[in-house]
Amino acid sequence: MKLTRQLALVSLAALILPWAALQSLHIFDNLLREGQTAALQATANAIAARLGGDSQLLTRAGLGTNPATDRSRELYVHSLPSPPQLDGRAADWSTYPLAPLALTSSDGPQVQLRAGLYRNKLYLLLQVADPKRQFHRQGSDQLASGDHLALFAGEATNERYYAIRAPLPGEVQALYRDSAGLAQTDYRIRGFWHETDGGYAVELSMPAGWAQNRLAVSAVDKSPAGVSHTGTLGELAPLVGGTDPGVLPDTYGRLVSDSASLNQALKAFSDANLRISVLDKHQWLRGQSGALRQSPGSPATPWYLRLLKPRRTLPEWQDFASGQWPNMDEGQTQAHWYRHGNADIAQVSAPVYRNWPESGAVESQRAGLVVVEQRINPWRIIDNRAARNLLGLTLGAGLVLLALLVGYALWLSLRIRRLSRAAQLAEDNREALNQTLTQWPSYRVNDELAELSDQYRQLLEQVRAHTDYLKTLTSKLAHELRTPLAVVNSSLDNLHHSHDPAPYIQRARQGTQRLSSLVNAMTEASRMEASIASAEREEIDLAQLLSDMSAAYQDAYPNQRFTCEIEPHSAGAYHCAVAPELLVQLLDKLVDNATSFSADNTTITLRLGRADNPEPQLLLSVHNQGPPLPAELEGQLFNSLTSSRPQSGDKQLHLGLGLYIVDLIARYHEAKIWGENIDGGVTFYLLLPIKAPKLVPKRTEDS
Repeated sequence: MKLTRQLALVSLAALILPWAALQSLHIFDNLLREGQTAALQATANAIAARLGGDSQLLTRAGLGTNPATDRSRELYVHSLPSPPQLDGRAADWSTYPLAPLALTSSDGPQVQLRAGLYRNKLYLLLQVADPKRQFHRQGSDQLASGDHLALFAGEATNERYYAIRAPLPGEVQALYRDSAGLAQTDYRIRGFWHETDGGYAVELSMPAGWAQNRLAVSAVDKSPAGVSHTGTLGELAPLVGGTDPGVLPDTYGRLVSDSASLNQALKAFSDANLRISVLDKHQWLRGQSGALRQSPGSPATPWYLRLLKPRRTLPEWQDFASGQWPNMDEGQTQAHWYRHGNADIAQVSAPVYRNWPESGAVESQRAGLVVVEQRINPWRIIDNRAARNLLGLTLGAGLVLLALLVGYALWLSLRIRRLSRAAQLAEDNREALNQTLTQWPSYRVNDELAELSDQYRQLLEQVRAHTDYLKTLTSKLAHELRTPLAVVNSSLDNLHHSHDPAPYIQRARQGTQRLSSLVNAMTEASRMEASIASAEREEIDLAQLLSDMSAAYQDAYPNQRFTCEIEPHSAGAYHCAVAPELLVQLLDKLVDNATSFSADNTTITLRLGRADNPEPQLLLSVHNQGPPLPAELEGQLFNSLTSSRPQSGDKQLHLGLGLYIVDLIARYHEAKIWGENIDGGVTFYLLLPIKAPKLVPKRTEDS
C-alpha cells in the first residue's frame, strides 16, 4: 500500500472527534432515559399509594383483594361511543379501539368475543370458527338441536340459562326453561345470526343491568362425532340446549369493565403525553386516564439524526385493546421500554395495596397494579439546539482536522517522492553524479526527512569521492612503481658502461627495497583486517593506557613535546571494553601522522574525556600544530593510498594507509573517527562507545 493511502487511512482517526461527541450524546440520552424512568416510577408509586389509601374507591372499582371468579370465566366489557347495528357483522365493531378476546378449548371451536356497553344496553359479538354448521331442527324436544350459544345472564334475583339458536341465518331466538321445565322465549335478548367464511357470527343485545351481575357465554358445536364447547360457561354449556336437565347450578362467570369513579380519580394525575392505567389482580383494565400523544418531531425525524443515532432494538409496543394486559407482574415495580412507530414508549408499574401504608406491603392486601406510560421522541437529546451545536462543531472540527491530515499526508508524500526520484536518478546515471548532487532536493523544514535527505547526500558524496579515488588509483600505483623501476633500470644500464659498479648496484638495491616496501605496505591493510577479525576485547582503564603511551611517545619522538590531558571524573569512569593491541596501533598511526606534519619542538596533545549524549561514550583526541587538512581530501581522508605528505626530502614511503588502518580499527570498536582543522593545527577525534564490562573478560596479571 502506498504511503499516501496509509497516511490517508491514519487521517481517518480525526473522525474520532464526532464519534466521541456522538457517544457523549448517547450517554446523555441514556441518562435522560434513566431520569425519565425514575420520574415515571415516582409518579406510579404516588398514584399507587393514593389509591391504596382509599378502600371505598377500590371497592367501587371492583379491585377486591381476592376475586372469587376464575380468570378464564371473566369477560371484559368496553364502553362504546355508539351502539353497533345488530347484523352479525364486525364492520362497525372495528371502528372502536378494542380487540377481540380469544377463547379456545382443546376440542371446541375457536371463538373471538367482543363485549360493549352503550347506555342501557349490553352488546356481545361472538365469531365462531366452525366449517360444518348445523341449524336447529323444528319439532325437536331440545332447546337447540344444532349449533348454538349457551348463555347465563339475568337480573340479580332472576338469573337463568339461555340457548341462543337460529333455524336459519337471521334473527336468533333466546330460549330458557321455566320452573316447570317448559321452553320459554325471552324477547329482551335480541340478536342476529350471520354466516361467515369458515363459521358464523352471532351479535346479541340485552339489558345493561345484566352486566352488573354474573354472566357467562359459550359456543356449543354439535356434530355426529359429539358435542364440544368453548367459552366461559364451563362444563354446563352442553346441558343448556339439550333436553330438560333439571335445575342447573349457578355459574361463576362474570363481566369486567372499567370504573367511572376510578377514571375520574385518575384524572387528578393526568399530564400531557402521559397515560395512567389501573389493572386488577387478573390484569383487567379497571381505570384509565390520559393518552399517548405524538411527540413533537416524532412523525418526521430528520434523516441525518437517524443516520447519526440508529434506533435501539426494542420490543414492539402493544396497546392491549382487549382489556387484558398479560405478562404484568403486579407484585413488583417494573420499568420497560418499547418501540412504537417513530417514538419510544416508557412503561413503569407499581403494585396497589389496600389500606396503604397502615397495612404495609402485605400480599393479601394487594388489590391491583398501576401502569404509567409516556411516549418519548428517541432523538430528543439530539433535537436539543445545544446538542446539535455540539455535534455540528465536533463534526466540523473533525472534517477540518481530516482535511489537514490528508493535506499533510500529500505534502509529506510529495517530499518523499522527490527524494525517491533523486535517489533513483543517482542510481541510473552514475556518470553524472555531480549533476545529481547539485540538483539534490533540499528542505526548509528541519525534520527527520530532511536529515534523511542530508544523509543520502553525504552517502552519495562519499560514493563520488570513492569513485574518484578509484579512478586515480591506477595513476597513483603507476607513479609509485615507475620511480623505483626507473632507478633499477637506469642502474642496470649504467653497469655496462661503468668501471665502478658499486654505486649503481647500491642504487638498484635501493630501488628494489622501495618496491618491496610498497608491496609490504599494500599487504599491511589485509593483514590488519585479519588481525582485527580475530581480536578479543578486554576491560581496561583507557586513562592509564593513554598516560603510558604518552610517556612512550615522548621517548620515541624526542624532537616533539607530548602532553596528556585527562578530564577528572570518578573512579572507573574511563573503563571500557576494547582490544588493547588494536587501540595502541590506532594511537601509533595517529601520533605518527601528527609528527609527520609537525615542526620540531612543537606540542602534540593527547586528550581524553567523557561524551555521554545520550549513551555513555569516551572522546579521545590527538592534536598537532601544522598545516591544515587539504579541502580536496574531504571525504577521502581515510581511504587507502590517499596521502597529503610532502614527497620531497622524505626517504620513507608513505602510501596513505595509516589513516585507512585507523578507520578499520575504529569501525571494529563501533567508534566514530574524524579530523578537523583547529587552532592552527589538526585534531583527530575518536568517539568510542563504552561497552558493558560484564560482556567481556577482564585482563588478568598472567595475561
